[in-house]
Amino acid sequence: LGYWEWDLDSGAVVWSEETYRLLGYEPGAVQPEGARFFDAVHPEDRPHVDGAFGLAVATDAPYEFDCRMTRADGAVRHVHIEGQVTRPADGRAGRLSGVLRDVTTQTEAAEALRRGEERYRLLFDANPHPMWVFDDETLQFLAVNDAAVRKYGYSRGEFLGMTINELRPVG
Repeated sequence: LGYWEWDLDSGAVVWSEETYRLLGYEPGAVQPEGARFFDAVHPEDRPHVDGAFGLAVATDAPYEFDCRMTRADGAVRHVHIEGQVTRPADGRAGRLSGVLRDVTTQTEAAEALRRGEERYRLLFDANPHPMWVFDDETLQFLAVNDAAVRKYGYSRGEFLGMTINELRPVG
């Protein structure tokens, strides 16, 4: 978990050692800067990130979002960022601070799962043989493919209102 803080009045920025590492630098190897941090945001995610930080500064609301960041070595990492604006009583710009966590592994696992489910769905739907999924306790149909609808003559809605015990081939 990396931490960063940006004094909006003075422009001074502080990064934790983990923030340096997440951005691909050895701790202390470069001067922490707001611009360096924002330049690391993936170009496609910049409008979203700029909007989230802009809204936080304008409203003093906490912020939380996911984005991609490009490390100094060019590797792209998925990060979760959250934090808040703190403003002194005199109304000066205050301080923007937050934490960032590398969620690349979780994001890639979720994407792999989504792709696997998509492939399964395509194999299930396009299979020329009747296929179905049913609840093993109630025996209620949960899903049927087009081949089952054609073979048994029930509509998909009729199938989903039946149990496997009611299934009878047509003709």
